[in-house]
Amino acid sequence: MMTPRFNAIAHGNFIGESDCDKLIMPEGEGFATQVILELYQQILRVPNCDVLFNNENPHYDFEKTFATAKKEPLVILHTSGTTGFPKPIVWSHEYASAYIRARWLSPPEGFESADKLLLGGKIIVAFPPAHVSKCCKYNRTSVTDY
Repeated sequence: MMTPRFNAIAHGNFIGESDCDKLIMPEGEGFATQVILELYQQILRVPNCDVLFNNENPHYDFEKTFATAKKEPLVILHTSGTTGFPKPIVWSHEYASAYIRARWLSPPEGFESADKLLLGGKIIVAFPPAHVSKCCKYNRTSVTDY
């Protein structure tokens, strides 16, 4: 999913960099211009979260085993584009699985887990879902890059 705030030139560059010409976007109009939409070979429309979570949806058979699919891309996100064109960030099935498992780990002694507070509830996410923020590790006195 490429953020529609970027122009068609940035979208074209992203398609070339990621070797992906499919776009996932919400149902409805106004999310991207026709010029941008024409760059993609396939547009996948998804309903809003209320429809996804409050209605029964058909089962989707994913026929690959995890061992077969784990290194394959699950989704391609992008950087903010503040240093030029947005750059692709590929999340594999393996990365997503490790991230989900890590959310359930207990924090080190003396720390609290913000993830534990959020699990099982509803939250507002400040970052757009197509934008990946910089990863940092925190301790009580400083922030350092990974």
